[in-house]
Amino acid sequence: MEFAVLGPLHVSGDQGPLPLGVGKQRTLLAELLCRAGRPVSPATLVEALWEQRPPRTAADNLRLYVHQLRRTLGQDRITRTDAGFVLAVHPGELDAERFETLAGRGGDALSGGDHEQAAALLRQALELWRGPVYAGLNLTAGLRDHARRLEEERLAALEHRIEADLARGLHAVLIAELTELVAEHPLRERPRRQLMLALARSGRQAEALASYREARRVFAAELGLDPGAELNRLHQAILTGTLGPAPGGAAGG
Repeated sequence: MEFAVLGPLHVSGDQGPLPLGVGKQRTLLAELLCRAGRPVSPATLVEALWEQRPPRTAADNLRLYVHQLRRTLGQDRITRTDAGFVLAVHPGELDAERFETLAGRGGDALSGGDHEQAAALLRQALELWRGPVYAGLNLTAGLRDHARRLEEERLAALEHRIEADLARGLHAVLIAELTELVAEHPLRERPRRQLMLALARSGRQAEALASYREARRVFAAELGLDPGAELNRLHQAILTGTLGPAPGGAAGG
């Protein structure tokens, strides 16, 4: 069985996609998936599904949703313990788990200087994403927190993949992607540094310096801060022409 949350909630078995039912039943499954293997008390699930206004029939409705999910997933997939309901997810069945494993291995390869392996692993991790986490669901507070954490991990994996590609000398081909990434996340410093480096390594020093000035303006206006030390060092190296050659002598491509 495969569970997918990196995009619209999706479950498939040996015969293909499984029907997940109405909105609250889907939300219940998402709540159990984000705590896979751990018990979730009925009170927690009732609060998540109905927030501050549960109906008098909430407990009965919850039991009905659990029963329907068991019929869809298999009776042994959701068990009841003294502490609450537990969804059994086997290793490799959840796309978020596979993403985190691949991203972790890719980060380790990057730290170890194996840029080819790092780029390959991080691309595999990022290809698991089909859209926003739990897309289409009315997110509860717990699901919003889980989605934010996974999205932060996705951005970190993307930055690591770009770092690996920069180390491989692929500066020119990264400029468009980095320009878009900076526009989407203007307060993240690492993509700005990566864009400056890609521009400078591609012979576009004036644009790299303009990118730094824009970073200073945005950080001051939005955060009341100056760029960090790493960005300042790169700016100084570009300004003084002491950046040095690109990895392998490549300027891009």
